[in-house]
Amino acid sequence: MSSIVIMSLSFSPIWASNLSKVLASSNSEFKEGEIVLSIAPATNYAVIPVKSGMLRKIDYAGVDMPLTHYLGTLGVSGHTAWVGLNIITQLQSKEEIFISAASGSVGLIVGQLAKLKGCRVVRSTGNDEKENL
Repeated sequence: MSSIVIMSLSFSPIWASNLSKVLASSNSEFKEGEIVLSIAPATNYAVIPVKSGMLRKIDYAGVDMPLTHYLGTLGVSGHTAWVGLNIITQLQSKEEIFISAASGSVGLIVGQLAKLKGCRVVRSTGNDEKENL
């Protein structure tokens, strides 16, 4: 198999949700070794200004679930699903909801939250395999 070596012409890394370990800090709120959820460059190392508001300390002591849940269910996807159901639509028990992208990261969570509220959930997915998620 042949391959090529490329260099990005954008000259800046993509920013994304990251789980990171604090290696050094000049702020007393964040101590070395702590885990943070951040919006940061997708690189091995980054300096993030605390005042950016893009850091959230993760208190992981005694939590019995994978840390990666903070990137999905407990992260942006979960927050988006919760806000959509509870703030924007104000979905009530026994109502019906149609989810057009039910196999996506947000749609999966919306469906589960709606079921927990006692709603009838109608889902649309690309194929039968996705329907069984």
